[in-house]
Amino acid sequence: MSDFLKSIAGGMCISIGCIAFLSVESNVLGAFLFSCGLLAIVSLQTNLFTGKVCYAQPTKESLRFVLIVLAGNLAGALLTALLAAGSGFAISAEAAAAKRLAETPLEVLCRGVFCNIMIYLAVEGYKRTKNALIIVLPVMVFILCGFEHCVANMFYLAYAGRLFTPAGLWFLLLNIIGNSAGGIGMNFIATWAPVKK
Repeated sequence: MSDFLKSIAGGMCISIGCIAFLSVESNVLGAFLFSCGLLAIVSLQTNLFTGKVCYAQPTKESLRFVLIVLAGNLAGALLTALLAAGSGFAISAEAAAAKRLAETPLEVLCRGVFCNIMIYLAVEGYKRTKNALIIVLPVMVFILCGFEHCVANMFYLAYAGRLFTPAGLWFLLLNIIGNSAGGIGMNFIATWAPVKK
């Protein structure tokens, strides 16, 4: 149960980053502020699917864990969307949701792969250096380049009321697959071709 609760917290942290992004006009500033979500996750040691899936193994236990994290992140994103809807914030996720649902399946998959390459660099870089800048820069890159982060998109689509539609669920599934492929692939490369010191 603690894994699920930590995953709800992780989903909420990323969703608060989404609110920060939507609250400012500058995309660069918004991308910088969004990184606070991942900084909170690594600082508090909560669970985030895009980070945990990078280290997934082909075992039942590992699959069960990442599915618990994914479900908890979804619950956290939905809870934050509900709280945001009642908060009176002057933000809208309509444009963000519409942009994502207009992407082709191949675009969603590829942008998901690119996103988790950046997430892997952020998480692994922080593990090795404990330098917060290592987190901020890859997160800003994936935001500014338009790469797709499945947990952030859970919030955007939920807040816009478009998550539990056929298009929203299909988008999310493809995004999860892309994120998984990017993260697992990067970890495989890093494991089998480690940097020489």
